[in-house]
Amino acid sequence: MVWDAAATTHGVSLNSALLKGPDQLSELFAILVQFREGRIALSGDVREMFLQVLMRAEDQQCQRFLWYDQDGTLHVYVLQVMSFGACCSPSSAHYVKNLNAKRFQGDYPAAAEVIIKRHYVDDMLVSVATEEEAIKLAQQVKQVHAEGGFEIRNWISNSKRVVQALQEAGTEEKNLDMSSEIATEKVLGMWWCTESDTFTYKVGWDRYGRALLEGRHRPTKREMLRILMSMFDPLGLIAQFLMYLKILLQEVWRSGIDWDDQIDDVLYKKWQTWLEVLPQVERISISRSYFRQQTAANGDVQLHTFVDASANGIAAACYLRFTHGNIVECSLVAAKTRVAPLKFLSIPRLELQAALIGARLARSVFDALTIPISRRIYWSDSQDVLFWIKSDHRRYSQFVAFRVSEILDTTEMHEWMYVPTKQNVADDGTKWQGLPDLTSQSRWFIGPYFLYCSEEDWPRSPQSSHTAELELRPSVMSHFIAPTSVICVDEYSCWDRIVKVVALLHRFPSNCKLKLLKKPTIVGPVSSQELKVAESYLFRQAQQETFPDEVAHLRRFQDTSESSVTAVPKSSPLHQKSPWLDHYGVMRMRGRIAACDYATEDAKYPIILPRDHHTTRLIVAHYHHKLHHQNHETVINEIRQKFSIPQLRSTYTKVRNNCQRCKNDRAVPRAPIMADLPLARLDAFTRPFTHVGVDFFGPYEVVVGRRIEKRWGLLATCLTIRAIHIEVVHSLSTNSCIMALRNFISRRGKPQTFYSDRGTNFVGANRVLEEIDSIIKEEELMKEFVDTDTSWTFLPPASPHMGGSWERLIGSVKKNLMAILPARKLTDEVLRNLLTEIESTVNSRPLTHVPVDDDSAPALTPNHFLLRSTNGSKPLSNADDSGSVLRQTWLLSQVQANRFWKRWVTDYLPEITRRTKWFVHTKPIEINDIVVIVDPKSPRNCWPRGRIINIHLGKDGQPRSATVRTTSGIYERPTTKLAVLDIRRETK
Repeated sequence: MVWDAAATTHGVSLNSALLKGPDQLSELFAILVQFREGRIALSGDVREMFLQVLMRAEDQQCQRFLWYDQDGTLHVYVLQVMSFGACCSPSSAHYVKNLNAKRFQGDYPAAAEVIIKRHYVDDMLVSVATEEEAIKLAQQVKQVHAEGGFEIRNWISNSKRVVQALQEAGTEEKNLDMSSEIATEKVLGMWWCTESDTFTYKVGWDRYGRALLEGRHRPTKREMLRILMSMFDPLGLIAQFLMYLKILLQEVWRSGIDWDDQIDDVLYKKWQTWLEVLPQVERISISRSYFRQQTAANGDVQLHTFVDASANGIAAACYLRFTHGNIVECSLVAAKTRVAPLKFLSIPRLELQAALIGARLARSVFDALTIPISRRIYWSDSQDVLFWIKSDHRRYSQFVAFRVSEILDTTEMHEWMYVPTKQNVADDGTKWQGLPDLTSQSRWFIGPYFLYCSEEDWPRSPQSSHTAELELRPSVMSHFIAPTSVICVDEYSCWDRIVKVVALLHRFPSNCKLKLLKKPTIVGPVSSQELKVAESYLFRQAQQETFPDEVAHLRRFQDTSESSVTAVPKSSPLHQKSPWLDHYGVMRMRGRIAACDYATEDAKYPIILPRDHHTTRLIVAHYHHKLHHQNHETVINEIRQKFSIPQLRSTYTKVRNNCQRCKNDRAVPRAPIMADLPLARLDAFTRPFTHVGVDFFGPYEVVVGRRIEKRWGLLATCLTIRAIHIEVVHSLSTNSCIMALRNFISRRGKPQTFYSDRGTNFVGANRVLEEIDSIIKEEELMKEFVDTDTSWTFLPPASPHMGGSWERLIGSVKKNLMAILPARKLTDEVLRNLLTEIESTVNSRPLTHVPVDDDSAPALTPNHFLLRSTNGSKPLSNADDSGSVLRQTWLLSQVQANRFWKRWVTDYLPEITRRTKWFVHTKPIEINDIVVIVDPKSPRNCWPRGRIINIHLGKDGQPRSATVRTTSGIYERPTTKLAVLDIRRETK
């Protein structure tokens, strides 16, 4: 009782004024659309909003009620505030709330706008860009409401920081566990999961009966309508799923079933099909925010609307497309579906109705959004509708004219574009082709694939002389004859196939005539004569479509005494070819070698074909395949023996570039830019062999008694100072690997990190060492003295270039070993001695450039860090560099070590800074790319093909390896071994 409505209105006039406000459904739609704009969302509600508005004394008598005491005494009371249940309460409280907010528009403009435009009755929904803005806005809204006697509370947000800040400020927030996977809250009828910041849906299994929703009970028409209306979806985010039930309910209505009668078997089977998808609704997760990576203010935002219609219904869907540099994001804003009317309408009229609904929906979305929209585009797969919109609509029937006029009131002609049916996402809302895809990555929720490409790759309107004459006014008469072909050559990709199809089409009328004459029909395989007639038909069709005037001139002079050479005018591009028509009606070039008896008829008079026609491309591709995609000059020569094609080499090059097999053969891996060096290569001032790379090499045969056995070498290299350590192992088993590693650790110390390939002995050794470390760690006596922080990093399979640090040193060891290896067989002792000598030699190699004219600063070697000199021959202390201070040998050793590390930083680091290959950025591989796994050990034709299902990124964000699914299994390979195939889907 803190606000007197009588101060601003008189009696029922307030209620009458409020009833003229905006429609409630439009207001709810606008609030939900704006709620998804910002990355930080905030919601709250006003506590007992109606009870905070005081009524005038004379109006309070309308809320009089009686009360009897226990002794029977009758009392008369009146309610002095707005009550729940009164028709005027929502509008009156809404008016008072807005009136209070307008008083503070000067001091708190943002809060006043939120209270006026972002409140639906007592609920507030708002989204902003940053957490600081959300906290400040919430505090201002709370203060403005408090000035009017309203208390806003139950704050919820997708940001824990915002909720914590409001809680610390003494603002009541809802007791919601954001760490739980089911941390959902109902906002304006929508289920909002604050943790993942997504919209979800819930099915009332117990409310409507599990037997009914699980298909064990046959529903009635009333129950079906009840379930349909219980699915609250104001934005139409799952409209494609509910559309099937709408269509089914219309079929139930047409069947004449009463409200409480169960549906028949045919309808019940369709009902069960819908129930199969119903459990997936609870797993739907739709992002609340339109843009996850960037804010709308950072890039360009476009509004795309898709419309479609079928015999069952119509649908429209709006999407926002955000672009910022290489970032492209698309999100479903709203959708709307309607069943087709009971009265029959043609498909073009339904498509026009869908375009009208799409224009209305886009207008509502455009008016509701506060994000600046740079461009609006409307997509339809109906050429009739696009033709009507871009022509004079007053020439058509009233049905078409009125709807096109309304469409043009809110849209522009140039904003309407054509999209093929297969790429039209609104097609998902008009028909079910199998069970719908309700995952978060389906094209219904994130838009069609081509929106993520550049505008050059968007669908283009087909080049056709399409006219929509069905809806012309009766007073308008139009007569137009367009030459149409029985065979659409563009739908075929093989010359032999289209020739056989045309031959069979020509056989059909011949067989019809033979049946009338009661003669035997033609059956069996196509004959060579039929194939020749079919080829001639295709040649004539291509020539007629490209050179209609020339063909008409030649036909005019064909039966006269004049020469056909003079029939083609000089302005024609075929004038220099001296064309003429043979007995099949095919236009040929009159050559100059007619007197040659050894030349074929086709060589004497080659067939003229246009260079840009699909028939020409099919013929060139036929010869290209015939000669096994090789011998390109031979292909051109074979074509010239029969055809005269302008710029034949250019046409052949285009055919080769579009040949899928040639593209596959030319595919090579696109290696990303060389990655930055890891910390293990740059970890200065650390103990040698802190970061170690290990690998095996060998085998080498040794003499043991009277038998010959094999020995291998285990090379461990310090990734920082490039020193090596070699251990002789007797087998490649896990046990031998563990013993060699334990010997190495005992002599060089325990490393912090191991790097190796995925050899089974290394994987097994890592598993055993982890078990040993866990056992030691559990011992109470050794718990404080044992360091178990050693980790093992494995390289992706088949990626030796990632282990180049030790692969290169293994090559050096092998080279030295082959140089000193004697001709006779070695013993174990001799082999171990040789490897130790090689270890010392390799550790004495210079890491930096060796100066020629300066002997005072020898090159830095790994032995400087291990032995304090190149070969360990120098004493540890023979001078006192700092006078009387550095007298102890160990202190001098530390000073020398620091000098070596300083030289390592100044001399060695610049040597490894430069990238030796892979200098530029390449187009990264993507999920669902079709790739060939490069295997140098097998022929190229045997390389497996597969689809990328997962990508593993490096620290620089570049894909370094990927998981590939093939017919033989799932493999992980580096990107340098994956060649992406250029495979595109052509739309018809």
